[in-house]
Amino acid sequence: MEFKTSAPDYNARPVIEKDIRSVVTLITVQCMIHLGQIPDPLSGQTQVNLNSADLFFGLLEILEEKTCGNLNVIEQSFLEDVMANLRKIRKKKG
Repeated sequence: MEFKTSAPDYNARPVIEKDIRSVVTLITVQCMIHLGQIPDPLSGQTQVNLNSADLFFGLLEILEEKTCGNLNVIEQSFLEDVMANLRKIRKKKG
């Protein structure tokens, strides 16, 4: 039996789940960067910018409002957990 190995395809597109959790995650990461919870991927620095964090949090609130009653149980639970965690972090930041 012969095994063939091939080099990884670095040009292949990543597999991204196409559901509301992906959208929530994209916005949440930006919010977390501006809350100083994770480093900015461009600068590598961790800094707090509450105005920007509030902008992204506001987008999540709009998403929550507009999707109310239209999410499945898993998506709704995910969004609620994210919002609760972000609210706790934001409250600690002042």
